[in-house]
Amino acid sequence: MERPKKKVLIVSYYFAPQNTIGAVRPTKLAKYFERMGIDVTVLCGSGMDDRVDPTLERDLRELRDVHVIREWNPLKTLKARKAKGGQQAVTPGGAAQASEPEEKKSAIHRLMNSAYLLLWVLADCSFERKAKKELRKLQGGYDAVFSSYAPMSAHEIAALAKKRGLAKRWAADFRDEMGVSFRWQNGRMKRLRKCVERDADVLTAVSKGTLEAMGMPERAKVLLNGFDREDAPELPAVERKDDFFRAAYCGQFHMGRKGVGDRDITPVMAALAKLTEKGILPKERLRLCYAGTQEEVFVRYAKQCGLEECVELHGSVSREESLKIQAQADLLMMASWNTAAQTGILTGKLFEYLMMGKPIVCYMSGEAANSEMKALLEKTGAGFCGEQAAGQADRLRMEDYVERLATRWLRGENPLPDRSAENVEACAYDHLSKELAHWLELI
Repeated sequence: MERPKKKVLIVSYYFAPQNTIGAVRPTKLAKYFERMGIDVTVLCGSGMDDRVDPTLERDLRELRDVHVIREWNPLKTLKARKAKGGQQAVTPGGAAQASEPEEKKSAIHRLMNSAYLLLWVLADCSFERKAKKELRKLQGGYDAVFSSYAPMSAHEIAALAKKRGLAKRWAADFRDEMGVSFRWQNGRMKRLRKCVERDADVLTAVSKGTLEAMGMPERAKVLLNGFDREDAPELPAVERKDDFFRAAYCGQFHMGRKGVGDRDITPVMAALAKLTEKGILPKERLRLCYAGTQEEVFVRYAKQCGLEECVELHGSVSREESLKIQAQADLLMMASWNTAAQTGILTGKLFEYLMMGKPIVCYMSGEAANSEMKALLEKTGAGFCGEQAAGQADRLRMEDYVERLATRWLRGENPLPDRSAENVEACAYDHLSKELAHWLELI
């Protein structure tokens, strides 16, 4: 007698085909659940804009039951209107800067930032109300519900699904630490945290540091962000018609976390500058490639290291285009933070870099040593992580590592002789989805 198929409900505001990093994790897990023979139903939002990620759009074709909740979201309307008019959309910290005095500009900045955050909170409440109504239309019988934070509404919707008996088990996942935009939201956050710890059968987060920062119970597990190997084969082969050593950075510099400054890649650039000073690699053969919306930050970092003439700017690009830039690179630059208050930051960009099979050179700001980033790069043999906490010694080790990379590149040798394919593949979403399925008793 054939066993009935397992069923899982996924609740995530961010989901395919939205062109945002938050949509990648839930989409990939859903895709590989389907391939394991698990029926997947998705409740998701409409996204903050209409940009589409082609790679996630392809993944979406494998999912047959996706319910898109179109919440009341004036921010999305405003962004679309601004884009149509050729103006910069309002974003946190992105208020228009005119020629007013600094004090007035600062006040306008704070006001616009607060207005944005308030509208986002209201849009989240709208999403929650509409998604809970959508739950009534579902027949239920789910073996599990998986919800991905943030925003808070995702877990609140999943909690209701379990309470109503729509799902037997609940996995509450945290891509980020729990936090609120306004103090008056603290009560809601405390109630949600209590509910999650009491009612969720499985607790997961992207890193050990995230779990520790939230004070989650010992039963909580680490479910890394990951990569999907199938994203890379779709990229057309690109012929290198030049003879440049390309060091690329794709993404943002602002961390978006209270008390944490921008990502600082100047130590990586300084190590590259040493190559030019030593005559190992002339500036004419070095290219510093950037794709993202903060070009002025990247250019400023390059100038600090005397490498402004090596800069190559690509602007804001799709994820697919970003992957192409990474595929052409000889070194992928990263930067993050590891402090006593903020540990365990392992971004989705790290795992995207891992998939590319290119050397990763990362610099961790902050006073805390032995970051999870450093441990992962050492375990996989995929690159080098220098830490501010280690002082000048790590700067020198970074310079040595970059020099060895450049020397191998000049000789046409393997840039990553110590890379562990097994440990890298443990970060792939097909592996991670099986791990989660075991925890939820789906297989």
